[in-house]
Amino acid sequence: MLNIVDVNGRSSVSAFWVGLTGSCIFMDIIMYMAIAVVSLIVHLGISLYIPHWGFMIILIWPAIAMITLGIRRLHDSLLSGLWMIGLFIPYINIFVSYHLLFKKSWHIDN
Repeated sequence: MLNIVDVNGRSSVSAFWVGLTGSCIFMDIIMYMAIAVVSLIVHLGISLYIPHWGFMIILIWPAIAMITLGIRRLHDSLLSGLWMIGLFIPYINIFVSYHLLFKKSWHIDN
């Protein structure tokens, strides 16, 4: 069974692309379902309070899964998982994105 919080190990480029695509589709479906339910409740005239961050809680689980998948992908590129922080730094994010999205796997014999 796949553990979404496991940062040990490695993930290939194809596994990263599948995870990226799957999590985007999953987040879109979940958000559309949540918006549809809220729209139906509002249409029925039921008083409902939703805080500004209310929908963002739904996205925490897929975000954690993508961060850990990215860390495993960076391990496969022989980089530290701390390079994920580089995605928020201009110019360094190009380097990190290259390693996440395109760099081939290193085959290391144990």
